[in-house]
Amino acid sequence: MGASEVAKAYRFLRAVLVTATDDLIIPRNPCRIKGAGEEKPDERPVLTIDQVFKLVELIPERLRALVLLATFASLRWGKSLHSEGGIWTLRPARSASLGNRSNWTRARC
Repeated sequence: MGASEVAKAYRFLRAVLVTATDDLIIPRNPCRIKGAGEEKPDERPVLTIDQVFKLVELIPERLRALVLLATFASLRWGKSLHSEGGIWTLRPARSASLGNRSNWTRARC
């Protein structure tokens, strides 16, 4: 179990015991360790803009728009890939409205 999971478990236990204390089930909350519920996760590495464009040059053309959209629109990777089971791509349509879902189709990779 990692430090993050331990901190979350401690916060949960402390919350349960606060309720038990408030309900007079126990006289005092034993969870009194200062900072035990705090998480200090490492900062995740982030690509520079130049690295993103180099990556886009190396991947298949059909995925380039997806990577650029996910990067610059701050979309989570899993959410970008799995919208109802497939990648959403534009197909040619008479309407130029991107908001109209009938202009979208799922593409399987």
